Amino acid sequence: MRKAFSMLMALLLVAGFVAGFQTPATRAQSTTAAGPVSEITDSSGNVIAEVSVDSLANPFEDHDEYSEPQSGFNYVLLTVTFTNVGEQAYTPQVYSFYLVDRDGFLISPTFVSYDEGVAEPALSGNPIEPGESETGTVAFEALAGSEIAAVIYQPTYDRFTILAASVEAPALGTVVDIVGEEGGVVGTATIEEIIDPLTDVDPSYQAQRGYHHAGAVITIENTGRRPLSIDPYAVQIIDADGYVLSSTGVYRGEEAEVPNLDYVDLAPGDSVTGMVTFELFNEAAPVWMVYTAGGSQITFLAGFDNAPELPAVEDIPAFTPGASSTGNDTGDDIDQPADEDATPVPVSAECSDLADWLTRLDDRFNSIDDSAVSVEDPADLADVDTDDLLDFLDQVEQVRDEQEADTPPAVAEDFQAAFLDLLDLYIDMINDVVDAKDNGDDVEAVIDEYDPQIEDVFNTYFEEFTALGEACPNIMEM
Repeated sequence: MRKAFSMLMALLLVAGFVAGFQTPATRAQSTTAAGPVSEITDSSGNVIAEVSVDSLANPFEDHDEYSEPQSGFNYVLLTVTFTNVGEQAYTPQVYSFYLVDRDGFLISPTFVSYDEGVAEPALSGNPIEPGESETGTVAFEALAGSEIAAVIYQPTYDRFTILAASVEAPALGTVVDIVGEEGGVVGTATIEEIIDPLTDVDPSYQAQRGYHHAGAVITIENTGRRPLSIDPYAVQIIDADGYVLSSTGVYRGEEAEVPNLDYVDLAPGDSVTGMVTFELFNEAAPVWMVYTAGGSQITFLAGFDNAPELPAVEDIPAFTPGASSTGNDTGDDIDQPADEDATPVPVSAECSDLADWLTRLDDRFNSIDDSAVSVEDPADLADVDTDDLLDFLDQVEQVRDEQEADTPPAVAEDFQAAFLDLLDLYIDMINDVVDAKDNGDDVEAVIDEYDPQIEDVFNTYFEEFTALGEACPNIMEM
């Protein structure tokens, strides 16, 4: 049951719904004796919470014997402190922390158990009242020997905060390696020029009020031995408020000196140069330009002139086993020995039912064979064999009906509805893709038509997903 939530996100990654979603933004502010401290802001820019990174253990080897990592991996333990500096309760999003390794791959939280007093308890995810703080740990399972290049926190679905990063911002013209999932370099990307503001835009495509157009000229070369799929929406800008901005693909006329970057499969040795366009908020300057791959990787392509200097991962204090405020040796005012026979905090019946229901959901969707239709982006569906697509669709529809028939506990009713809505939209899109392929129509046009609908429905799903973790914060430990 410990992996139910991550499996749900893995399902959506297969569906292609979160390509480019896991991308960091920069709001790190300072470094203190305790470690890097960052501010969390609301949509109006008001600071509502602070988070400090108190220690990092890589590897974390002080887990108990019942919590061994899988072969070839080791645990990493992050200790953080949230302080509510706002006027309303603030709820940390426990499963919204990510580590980034040196190859740019994102590592999501997992569960690890250890004896009381070895480290702080796991971050609870319970609301923190104004003026109060909570210290807790977040665990990860990383490839053995992985070097951590960045620590990221996602306060909301559309923003990320870089808590620490040992990544230098490449200057314009720097050739940046793109690493494939198998570990080797598969290509390079170079930001040749940034044009801000961009005025080379068709007059009928004016930016919305309060925004302006900007563009980046990028060259991508395939240095590997296999075709390299290029997605213009994988090139993104992070602004100073932490918002992740994807390409607008604005029309610039047929005579544009540098054409817009388009979807293309680059053959080995080939390269392509094109412009990626954006709409920038007038009051928030761009900070970083990044390249994402399949929602599971991020590569820093360039830093703008006003990019802040981030605390380095090396600035995070080293983890010291036993340095826990809950242990019996961390202060003279704690004179009660730890109770080795203490029983765990009881789990509510509703949360126990939720764990069982999520296990069934997990098993149900794990039964789907997606090997023939594995894609990194919805646009890749154009290259999938129609018979394979129909077979996959039959499986999804069957499992979807089984899921609808599995009545959730009350705490998950809204999540179930949002989840089914997302699956229904995905099924509709696949059906329309099949029709387009049969009729010889443009499959990418079908995908583009569904993009805004998917974004809206996914946002609702994400809110309900987060609400589940808040209602049953210990669900991952069951």
